[in-house]
Amino acid sequence: RNIMDAYGVKVDWLRVPDCFRVITKGSDGQVLDATMPDTIEAFIDKMEYYVPGSRPKMVELFDLFQEILDGIAYITASNGHADSNVLKAKYPNLLRTGAYCTKKVFEAMKLPKKCQDILSTYWSYLGVDMEHLAFIHYAAMVHKYVSRGAYIPAHTSHEISVAMTERFRELGGEIWFNCRAEEFLFDGDRCCGVKTNLGQVDCDYVLANINPDIIYGKMIPKELVPEREKKLSAACDGKYGGRMITAYFCLDKTAEELGIKIPTLCYLPKVNEIGACRVCVVQVEGEERMCASCNTPAAEGM
Repeated sequence: RNIMDAYGVKVDWLRVPDCFRVITKGSDGQVLDATMPDTIEAFIDKMEYYVPGSRPKMVELFDLFQEILDGIAYITASNGHADSNVLKAKYPNLLRTGAYCTKKVFEAMKLPKKCQDILSTYWSYLGVDMEHLAFIHYAAMVHKYVSRGAYIPAHTSHEISVAMTERFRELGGEIWFNCRAEEFLFDGDRCCGVKTNLGQVDCDYVLANINPDIIYGKMIPKELVPEREKKLSAACDGKYGGRMITAYFCLDKTAEELGIKIPTLCYLPKVNEIGACRVCVVQVEGEERMCASCNTPAAEGM
């Protein structure tokens, strides 16, 4: 959001008051329904509400997050020449946690189990569980998200695409839609362009928002793949490729069975929607009488 503002990309941002809501079954087998707000102080206060006595550990956790962020900032500013003595003196916990997953650090800190349940659930959207998600990555994500708050565009993510397109063109850029990059072109070992399904683009630099496995496996000559990327990539017989699956889940229980209370006006399990109580009557344009919303079918123009 700050980057877009800095570059003049005009998006109508709306602040979201809560970071996330967790509805799940906790490690103790009980239904867990927790809504966590933004700002560190409010987040810790709410965790204390859900898990009494957790405040000291949560303060310790966010202090650890901050130390890790400060350490990463120091390493970044050093441009690859970080002083190990400085790291040991100022950011020792960055070094201690750097090789561990999030679950290991949580357990080492003796973080209450219910706190772990609440903190762990949301980040599963990454497709990485707490036993594999690096704690350094987790620390950076959670601290920034909670401390800075959440924002969404007023007119969905499409608004971002339109605004970026307009600004890019204002700055003199050219956009080719429905254009597929097929191959990077080289003059010796220097990139000199891109071959696409709409034609060739000659250039000195290429910024590619493409999975590295696709770039190094299919789009540049094998002899030009950097050695470092060969080691990082999931290499198999000279071929590179990501491995992933998509799983679809559905609820097998009702909200009531999960212990989730949904407010209603007049619902009773054994009474149908006869509309006799008239509690939910509404005015419908074009109708002479008030209609019971519980048994009035939706119609065109309503």
